Amino acid sequence: MINVGSIRGRRSRRPASRLTAALVAGTALAGGLAALVPAGPARADQPGGIMNSVDMIGARALWERGITGQGTVVVVIDSGVETSHPFLEGKVVDEACVGISAGGQTGDCGGGADFATGEGAAAPDYTDEDANHGTHVAGTIAGNNGEAYGVAPDAKIAAILIKSPEGFDEEEENCGEGDPDCASALNDGLTRAYSHVMELARQYRVVAVNMSLGAGEYSGVCDEQTPGGAALSEAFQTAQASGIANVVASGNEYHTTTVSTPACLTGAIPVGAVDSDEIIAVFSNQSELVELMAPGVGIVSSVFNGEYDEMDGTSMATPHVAGAIALLASASPGASVNEIYQALALTGKEVTYDDATLTERVDEQGQPLPEKLVFRLIQVDKAAFLLIASRADAMTLAATSDRGRVMGTTFRNLVGEDFATDPLTVYRALDVVGRSGMDGALSQLSPDRNTATAEATLALLGEIGRTVSARLGAVRQGGAGVTAAMDAPRQFAAAATVMADVTSGSSSLASLARLPGMEGGETGGWVRGFGQWLDRDATAERYGYRASGGGVIAGIDTIVGEGWRVGGFTAYGRSSTKTDGGLGEGTADLATLGVYGGYTKDRYHLDGSLSVGYGWSETDRVIALPGLLRTAKGETEGLTVQSRIALGATYDVSGWSVGPEAWVGYTGLQQKGYTETGAGSLNARVDELWLGEVGTGLGVTVGRGFDLGGPVLMPAVTLGMGYRSPTGDDSMTGVLGGTAAGAYNLDLARENELTFDPVVEAVLAVDGSTSAYASWRGRFGDGVADQAGTVGVRITW
Repeated sequence: MINVGSIRGRRSRRPASRLTAALVAGTALAGGLAALVPAGPARADQPGGIMNSVDMIGARALWERGITGQGTVVVVIDSGVETSHPFLEGKVVDEACVGISAGGQTGDCGGGADFATGEGAAAPDYTDEDANHGTHVAGTIAGNNGEAYGVAPDAKIAAILIKSPEGFDEEEENCGEGDPDCASALNDGLTRAYSHVMELARQYRVVAVNMSLGAGEYSGVCDEQTPGGAALSEAFQTAQASGIANVVASGNEYHTTTVSTPACLTGAIPVGAVDSDEIIAVFSNQSELVELMAPGVGIVSSVFNGEYDEMDGTSMATPHVAGAIALLASASPGASVNEIYQALALTGKEVTYDDATLTERVDEQGQPLPEKLVFRLIQVDKAAFLLIASRADAMTLAATSDRGRVMGTTFRNLVGEDFATDPLTVYRALDVVGRSGMDGALSQLSPDRNTATAEATLALLGEIGRTVSARLGAVRQGGAGVTAAMDAPRQFAAAATVMADVTSGSSSLASLARLPGMEGGETGGWVRGFGQWLDRDATAERYGYRASGGGVIAGIDTIVGEGWRVGGFTAYGRSSTKTDGGLGEGTADLATLGVYGGYTKDRYHLDGSLSVGYGWSETDRVIALPGLLRTAKGETEGLTVQSRIALGATYDVSGWSVGPEAWVGYTGLQQKGYTETGAGSLNARVDELWLGEVGTGLGVTVGRGFDLGGPVLMPAVTLGMGYRSPTGDDSMTGVLGGTAAGAYNLDLARENELTFDPVVEAVLAVDGSTSAYASWRGRFGDGVADQAGTVGVRITW
């Protein structure tokens, strides 16, 4: 077998069989391989086994939060992997073999080829027990037998076997002329292996390559010093730019100022080893290039024939870091390799030498005093917290709307405080959203998308207000004693006025319900049905939606004095909404009670109404983020209030009725206390939703009556303008995730609306006590189109 580096500094608990230096593929490769130490029957879950070392780095805390490396693949370039091992069953998604060249010969991957892929291509050659190395490494990264687990138990493995020429042993001279030639053989073989790594990255989410191998010794960055280093470094940097970390053992030669190649290359993440006391392992190569440390002494993991055994070495530390990177890439799928590395480095626990091991290195091994004394034992749970918090901050900075910023800040607080499964699920989906789409993605977290249903309820109130306004027109003349004998022009002149919408309806609505013979009635009853259709354009602040609704309203009124008439009414309506793109829908039921009245003197009139209502709404909204499609459901009660007052006059102009009118009104809606349900919805709670608006308008109605030989038909057209303005207190308060950290207070940022409000009406006076009427009303402006039709009947007795 070929030895591409010595095994200086190998540490074991008892004499071991002769080992190759770093990597064996039925062959040996580098000085980074620790001894395989048969120590009697071992289990991965035994004290001091793999479960102990994963707890040393905080992995279990992430498992408990649903972060297990899911969706990631780690490439293991090593001595092959036993795919049938219970610890690795179903784990290996790809196998390959790369033959390295040394001493004028090339490793045979089968049939004389120096490269092979497919099932069995990375099978270890168990004629040499050192072939256990790759299986042990793979188990540390992603092992899972249901009782014990590697660092990232749901990650997958792609195995690449490095194959040395047949017949080589571990004697260094077989590489050629010493370590430089060993390094050349190793680096060239790895460069070829990386071609396959990039092919794998097109099929899988490869997040790390584990290389528990090495050759030579280098005090600094060695791209130009080690043979083949420049080409391999370029491959490393290409992989890193693609989101793949290159994790390499520092070596096991007791060095205090040097590491082996490829750990010294630009783009590599060198890893040293600590023991169970968190002291730098005596054999671990350290230099200024090394920052990250991991457990590497007494590590139990999978070996040949379904067994488990202990091994020591930086080879064992390296897969802890590769597995940690898989966890972090799973937790934060949008994070770069550099962000992940910085999170591990900044949160790692400080470790250093103890006197005994440093003395052994300097006095017995002849090493110089170290230039760097403090390194970082990785703490993957703390790294995940830092990584997620920093990237969540960046999400908020990418938001462009007030809503996005509020929800971004709230979500960042929630993730930082709770670090629970649901917030992390949503975070992972947000983390891959590009900067340009972040505002819209964050806005999806807000339950205020349900204001589409609330705004439709306001429109429903407006339709009720329109109907009441139209009814008030029937009492303008009070007890004037107008009879059916009046000529049609006079009838219409006495009847036609300009009405105004109270809340969200048209601002200038003519009432033609003031019918001949009805004005003198002491008491009258009326019923109208109504419908609506509302369409809003999507904006950065508010998602577009469409609403339709209908209902019935009935009232009764009576004369209470000269020129005065008062009455009461009740109404029931239902509206349905659907947001554009099918991302949400809702229904609202609303019942109202109100009073109204009017005063008429000569050609002038003053009237108004006041009502309160109770409503119930149900909403479904879809959270559609990459990899996350969930429905959040909410149910709530609400209270409404509306009021209006209008002043107008009626003029007879050459047989035509012309009536100007001005109006002002207020509408408010309050919803209290509901919690959305549905996985991934963050269980958003709404403590209070308040929508209010003040409206005002001007309009002119023109109409004329036509005698049909008994019945009288009176059509009219109204042209009006309306202006509606939120009161400034439109808001939604609540919490995400059920904790105080997720508290939010949203300004709903509804915009002022200037609209054109046309009306077409017709009244058919059947006789002196009965009439029927129909109308169409519209409201059109920037981003809003509202149309409604009503029909009704009026009976006076």
